Amino acid sequence: MAKKKTTRPKSRPKASKPTAKRGRVRPPARDAAGRRDIAKRARVKGARSKPPAGEPEALFAQACDLASRGFLFDAIALFRQVTLHRAHDLADDAWTDIGLCSLRMRLFADALEAFGRVIDDYPDATIARVAGQGKEFGRTAAKARLGRVHALLGLGDVESARRETGELELFADSYITTPDGARKTFHSLAIEALG
Repeated sequence: MAKKKTTRPKSRPKASKPTAKRGRVRPPARDAAGRRDIAKRARVKGARSKPPAGEPEALFAQACDLASRGFLFDAIALFRQVTLHRAHDLADDAWTDIGLCSLRMRLFADALEAFGRVIDDYPDATIARVAGQGKEFGRTAAKARLGRVHALLGLGDVESARRETGELELFADSYITTPDGARKTFHSLAIEALG
């Protein structure tokens, strides 16, 4: 009979020695009123004041890929980098996608804020034609208003969602194409959402 080979359990790696710095947590920076000063914390950590390196198209494509795979926080971070290129054609689409990612995570207030940026800062911008995503046409503000309808319904504010749906009547030129080739306006999608 063959002898069984026995193996000994591997020893656990040794813990590193504690250092004086380990365990210390820097309290958040506060403003004069005692609120967290996010801007000051960002300056302390070396936040960039100019747009990040990298092409907005590449960042946008990478963010879309992350969002489609469900990595929504990472996608939002990349979409935010695209928004730093304010004059770029994809900035409005990036804000819209930040709102859509926030909606998927049920962060309705964040979604409303992102969609509001699109409506206020890019009222006449058009939906970008990105490879593989050519099912939406028209103005980005219409897509953002539909997102606002969904966010408001998520918050339980049906009356505001109805008002937002009324605003969508002005966007008859903005629509999606369904898999069977039919056109549906963002206004009709909002009416469907209201039920």
